[in-house]
Amino acid sequence: MSADAKRIAALIATEISARPEQAEAAIGLLDEGATVPFIARYRKEVTGGLDDTQLRTLSERLSYLRELDQRRDTILGSIREQGKLTPELETKIATAATKAELEDIYLPTSPNGAPRRRLRESAGWGRWQRPFWQTARRCRRISQRTIWAMRCRMKRPRWRARATYWPNSLRKTPTWLENCATT
Repeated sequence: MSADAKRIAALIATEISARPEQAEAAIGLLDEGATVPFIARYRKEVTGGLDDTQLRTLSERLSYLRELDQRRDTILGSIREQGKLTPELETKIATAATKAELEDIYLPTSPNGAPRRRLRESAGWGRWQRPFWQTARRCRRISQRTIWAMRCRMKRPRWRARATYWPNSLRKTPTWLENCATT
């Protein structure tokens, strides 16, 4: 086994209160394709008597820790590619124990997080800008005919009379459309 696999086995062994040799043997069986019930029933002598709850916990933690290591490598590669990797950041990433902690460390340097927001705000798309449907250009495109077509697509409840079918907000012309007509 590699040093990384031994580290994972030792970590899982302390969590399930077993010896590292037991965890290594169970990991080897799981990697060969054996299932947890099969190992618990027929391979007790290899695992040193681990029960099925310990084996299930071991299997779940093994997959989680492998995904964590894979994500850690991906993040290190991405930060290295950007040229932002410092020794302090590398030690923080190496000591992160959970995926959430790892993502919190990566967020400030991620190409999809804060930089995208900064680009949007520098282009004039701030947080408090009006939604696109309230702009004058969008209002000019909406005609009364379109509004009536949207009203007709609504399903009318059968138990109400025809006069009470339209809610008050749809009976009158919307204020945003009136504002567009004046501009």
